[in-house]
Amino acid sequence: MVTIKDIAKKAKVDPSTVSRALSDSSRVKDATKSRILEICREVGYTPNVIARALVKRDTKIIGMLVPNMANSYYSELMVIAGNQARELGFDIMWYNSFLDEELEKKYFMQLVEYQVNAIIIHPINGNQIDFFRRYTTMIPTVFIGDIPETEGICGVSTDNYKAGMLASSALIHGGCRHLVFIGARNDRTAHIHRVSGFRDQCLQSDVRGVVEQSNIEYKSTTDRAYGMFVDTLDFGESFDGVVAVNDHAAMGIIKACNERGIRIPEDMQLVGFDDLDYSSLPNICLSTVSAERDELISQSMDLIIRMLQEGIICESRSVAPRLIKRKTSL
Repeated sequence: MVTIKDIAKKAKVDPSTVSRALSDSSRVKDATKSRILEICREVGYTPNVIARALVKRDTKIIGMLVPNMANSYYSELMVIAGNQARELGFDIMWYNSFLDEELEKKYFMQLVEYQVNAIIIHPINGNQIDFFRRYTTMIPTVFIGDIPETEGICGVSTDNYKAGMLASSALIHGGCRHLVFIGARNDRTAHIHRVSGFRDQCLQSDVRGVVEQSNIEYKSTTDRAYGMFVDTLDFGESFDGVVAVNDHAAMGIIKACNERGIRIPEDMQLVGFDDLDYSSLPNICLSTVSAERDELISQSMDLIIRMLQEGIICESRSVAPRLIKRKTSL
């Protein structure tokens, strides 16, 4: 087990200097503090003294890290988080990892070093959970979205399995009997759960349900769904209902339908996920399953307040999705 003496030896300073650095003492030079903190990170040293140092300095800031703020789902999440944080007396410090795992680690560590009161992170995937867990024992951290299926973390997610069932059920109740799921990725937890709910609902309702797969890399979710849908049409697949992995994917499918003269919902019904702002526009009117973003952030803020008052906790919460019927389904 690593001790303060070990840190002091590596930094070539006295143990008392390490203690002062971890307590943010003005008696230690900034350069020395940075070197000591870097050594602590390298060896995974996260004792209570660091937690006390972080809590001691009340910045009134909540850090938020998302994978891609160019995606309107994440930008809408950030706006909601900013509004709710201000109501609680906090400011928000936003970071965008650009779907880059190295940047995700770098920006997470910057939030820790800036001594924010808490962190909300929507991870790119579950690949870096062991890294994050080294610091979640000392700073309140809530994972949202694609929460890694592991113990020892605090998180809030939409029930994506239920969302998959709701989307397919909406099409089945609209009279569809040949369904296809478009746009899912095998490396996204949310996608996997939505597909699972889709398959089970089709099985329970005794209707045909196909999940299209693709190994082609596309530059966006919209392009991915467009390409997969066109390939499905060209292959001659027969279907009367489509579940798009999210509303961005649904836009790609709508584009393809406009090009091919396929009428929605007369020839084919369509349901997406997330209920983005533009999905309700008159010329789109997309039926979709809402991820209930307000509730997702509200539950996250509730967990943060609890941790600030009571200490670090490990609790997972699930938010129930909601079907919103519009003109793309009957």
